Amino acid sequence: MAGLIFFSQFFWGLIPMLTSVITFLEDRKSVQKEQEDGVYHISAYYAARTLLSLPYEILPPVFYSCIVYWMTGLNPSGGRFVLFTLVLVLDTMVASSIGMAVGTATSTVKQAISIAAILQLLSVMVVHFLSLNPPAWVGWTQYLSFSTYVNKLLMRINFDSAESFTGNCSASNTSSSTAANTCSCAATLELSGLRNPLPGSGWLEACILVAMLIFFRLLALLIVKLRLQSWRWHRNGRT
Repeated sequence: MAGLIFFSQFFWGLIPMLTSVITFLEDRKSVQKEQEDGVYHISAYYAARTLLSLPYEILPPVFYSCIVYWMTGLNPSGGRFVLFTLVLVLDTMVASSIGMAVGTATSTVKQAISIAAILQLLSVMVVHFLSLNPPAWVGWTQYLSFSTYVNKLLMRINFDSAESFTGNCSASNTSSSTAANTCSCAATLELSGLRNPLPGSGWLEACILVAMLIFFRLLALLIVKLRLQSWRWHRNGRT
């Protein structure tokens, strides 16, 4: 189950990020031409582009969750299924926002995709390789990664209860098993590096993800404005 959660988190963080990095790069020439003609304000373009992309950011993880959640034996609770789906949607939207910021700050598609892929790999690496006893000088980096909060939420949704499930907790640790081939949810959280999760019931992680979503969307808008302004100065200087 933990492997499925890792795959879901990684997949819905990587694909939207790589897809969204080319958003502005594809439209850049037409946007520059229309800005030169004064057709619309850049904020109007950005708002329209964001609204049009919402169905592509929301519907795919919803369909994925509807199929995969029940087929793979995750926590059989309707409420937890809804929460799982919402977290995947939030994961997708944050990743897409980061991709937009990267895309607006770069000049070529190849450059943008390379940077986005590296960022996502680093984001996942600091979560899953530094979750258990990380060095003090680098452990803090996991809290800069949106994958940290997505992982905590998904693990809590499926394992943060007094229930047990069939499976093998650890090949070397049988004391955490409540019965033969039965593992407690608390033991799974502990083995996943969540022995000391952030306080609260998940609202803090959710709020941090929403803050990241807003921050990177606004950052992308700011970068677009600065690049267009720089382009105008460059064009006027030539003329």
